Amino acid sequence: MAIKASRKDILWGYLSFALMYGMNLLLLPIILRRLDVRELGLWYIFLSVNQLVMFLDFGFMPTVLRNASFCWAGAAVLAKEGFCGRDDHSQGRPNYELLKQVVGAARRLYSIIGALAGLVLLAGGLPFLKIVARDLPAVRSTGAWIIFAAGIYINLRYAYWNPLLRGIGAIAESNKATVLARGLQLLVASIGLLAGGGLIAVAGAFLCGGVASRILMQRFLIRKLGEQASILKSGSLKDESLREVSKILWFGARRQGLAVLASSMIQQSDILVCATFMGLEKTAAYGITLQLFMMTASISTILFNTYIPQFNESGYRGDLARTRRDFSRTLAVSWAILGIGTIMIVSVGPPVLRWFAPDKHMLPAVLCLIMGMAVILETNYGLFYAFLTTRNRIPPPVGYLITGTVQVLMSVLLVAGLETGYIGILLSRLTAQLGYLSWRWPQLGLRELNCRLSELLKSTFSKSYESLKN
Repeated sequence: MAIKASRKDILWGYLSFALMYGMNLLLLPIILRRLDVRELGLWYIFLSVNQLVMFLDFGFMPTVLRNASFCWAGAAVLAKEGFCGRDDHSQGRPNYELLKQVVGAARRLYSIIGALAGLVLLAGGLPFLKIVARDLPAVRSTGAWIIFAAGIYINLRYAYWNPLLRGIGAIAESNKATVLARGLQLLVASIGLLAGGGLIAVAGAFLCGGVASRILMQRFLIRKLGEQASILKSGSLKDESLREVSKILWFGARRQGLAVLASSMIQQSDILVCATFMGLEKTAAYGITLQLFMMTASISTILFNTYIPQFNESGYRGDLARTRRDFSRTLAVSWAILGIGTIMIVSVGPPVLRWFAPDKHMLPAVLCLIMGMAVILETNYGLFYAFLTTRNRIPPPVGYLITGTVQVLMSVLLVAGLETGYIGILLSRLTAQLGYLSWRWPQLGLRELNCRLSELLKSTFSKSYESLKN
């Protein structure tokens, strides 16, 4: 069955993001006024820990999505690498039996991941919390952490509903679930903060949003499958078939998971280094600035992420012309948003923040530009890497691991050893991004697209012009 990203899918993608990050912007004035600077710094640490722990997913989410797309396109079997065989008699109809095996394997894998996350949060999270939140009342910080940790567990334990939905082309439904769940989270957080709940209110809202999201996605998936919804009940599957599909999922997720872990190290280690060596107040300024840039980067990848199931299917069918056209369009949109967003953050961000909260501040303009350059590089090669994974050929994660390690070691050395402050953290991030990854992943992507950089740039700018014209 053909998968095509419709205008409705794209619209719901932007609406989902608008509420997901718009929620943070809407909450930001209340958070800035209702949380003191120490609680604000601790909240950014919570968010960074969430990003790190969520990467215990270890690349299974895109792997489940990719293989679900292959099943939906009529694949007869799944392969560890490359595109799997297709049943000539399927006529493009979904292979529900194979999809059932993917569902069963994903359920089993995510139950293990959820248990592992709980162990990490209890064994490592509480001792770390005592160190960074030593100036806050223990009851308040510990209570907020336990509630927040419960939300992380729920999000991981049932995370497979989202890639299954998107993998079979139900992109709009996936985004609708996110919109409704984030709306509930916004409501709960606003009421709780205004009522004086502080950090516990924000953590409680995070838990409510996670529970609602998982319930809604499961119901949308049942509706999408219709009469075939029974495949979600994998109890009748043999252990042998589940083990075989699990091996295929693990093979794809292993490389991608290491790359995702290193990418998380690149994106989130700054906050942890800042909090450890520079204190919560300086972490708050760094966190506000980084949040704005990462939000811009996320906006720039919305269209690409909407097209991922379509990239999976067109690659499986060997439609290179369609793939090249769609990728150039998503790349053009990403570049435009990154450029405009960086200019807006540097020029408009500081005065707007001062208007909302005079006692809070962002990084100086020069440091903002350095951060913006690093985020642009990360986002660009990240798009090419994500595109390569849709070919079911996952590049070795060595480059990501080396880049992440170099960045962390440099930042610790410069900040802790030489006391360079913000500039040490940012120069470490930018220097690491100017290396191997910035040219290697685009090079492999161009090879997969069978085109030169000049041809892709011409197509990209052509798509940009058409988008502005229309």
